[in-house]
Amino acid sequence: MISPETVMIVCRMLRWLPVLVLAGLLCGCSVRTGRVLGTIWYKEEKVHGYTMQLYQPGHQDVFVERSLDDGRYAFANLPVGTYEVRLVLDSNRAKWEREARQKLAINRREAPGSSAARKAEQEVGEMFQPPTPLPPDATSGFRLAVHEGEQTHDFHLPVLGPEAQ
Repeated sequence: MISPETVMIVCRMLRWLPVLVLAGLLCGCSVRTGRVLGTIWYKEEKVHGYTMQLYQPGHQDVFVERSLDDGRYAFANLPVGTYEVRLVLDSNRAKWEREARQKLAINRREAPGSSAARKAEQEVGEMFQPPTPLPPDATSGFRLAVHEGEQTHDFHLPVLGPEAQ
């Protein structure tokens, strides 16, 4: 037998059912998103050592992604729309390199001269090449239109000044 207290609790809960259903429907409305990946190029070389920032004027959200040392970048789950693009010299690069070199030193102590230590040293050297030198005018002023689904967009940065001739 169901107690009167249980019936009362169920009635109270049912009173909120329409609100919960409506909230669920509203939360279920997802924002259309896209995935963008590509490569950043300057003078036919892949750009590395920069952070790529996407923003929409008037909005507070800034989406940030590092360019890998092979120039690639990837943004997932970007809301559909048009974004301004900025490239900023990677401020955390020195910290990441220091951490990688510390791990490398541990590898060398644990197995000096081993193939694993040599491979780790080569990987750290490849990961932390000096950043691609870019003129300041070449790092902003781009737009990126994000559509639903996945898309590829390569950026070919303009060569400016005397180098342009």
